[in-house]
Amino acid sequence: MRERSLRRHHLNRMKKRAILVTRIYRWYLNGSEHEDYGPVRFGTKNANHLKNCSCNMCCNPRRSKLFKGKDKLTIQEKLAEMDEKEQRQKR
Repeated sequence: MRERSLRRHHLNRMKKRAILVTRIYRWYLNGSEHEDYGPVRFGTKNANHLKNCSCNMCCNPRRSKLFKGKDKLTIQEKLAEMDEKEQRQKR
């Protein structure tokens, strides 16, 4: 019985967060096919993933065709590369 109640708890928690995020970033709803949704309906529908769309601008830059070369690196990889360059210059 605990598993079911815990699942429901987490689902309610994610719904509350999705509604909050939708209210804060209201521009997600502007100009989309979900314009007639309120933040509560949109948030509860998308509580599991919180992703509005799957276009090239919103997706992961590593998988996007718009980014090439060093633009595909994550922030952590870029910082590590900068640290390596600084260490090479000190030698």
